[in-house]
Amino acid sequence: MHNLISQNQLAEWKHVESVSTQETMTQIDDYYDCIIEADAVHGDKRMCRSLLP
Repeated sequence: MHNLISQNQLAEWKHVESVSTQETMTQIDDYYDCIIEADAVHGDKRMCRSLLP
């Protein structure tokens, strides 16, 4: 089985993880939680954009 993601793309994620702070990761988690909740109640996903810097 072949890798679906190249090593170069994986290396980029490793860099992002090392640079990211806990606060940034929390903001991203909150954003995705908002998207999921808005989708569940057929709400407006545009309001979730305010959660990201």
